[in-house]
Amino acid sequence: MNDKIVKIWLKYANDDLKAGVLLFNNDPYEFKSIVCYHMEQAVEKYLKAYLIFNDKEINKTHDITELIENCKEIDIDFDNIYSFNANELTDYAVNLKYPSSFF
Repeated sequence: MNDKIVKIWLKYANDDLKAGVLLFNNDPYEFKSIVCYHMEQAVEKYLKAYLIFNDKEINKTHDITELIENCKEIDIDFDNIYSFNANELTDYAVNLKYPSSFF
């Protein structure tokens, strides 16, 4: 495990979380898509940091369900994340970054 890499992932995750909270507290309706994007990014990066911490390879993915399942291989308690519907954040990783008409 590389402590430095884990700390970098955690810093980026913390930054996404802080940005999402700031925008939500400012105006949750005005910024809802970008709040959801930052929350997805935070969860994704926290899960990836956990995997790296445990010397697991991480795939290039935004799929929260896949990441939770990978974390469950280390600690079954990660199954509890599903009770928060965190896996539903996956759609916000890419779909909200661009207007749907763009594609």
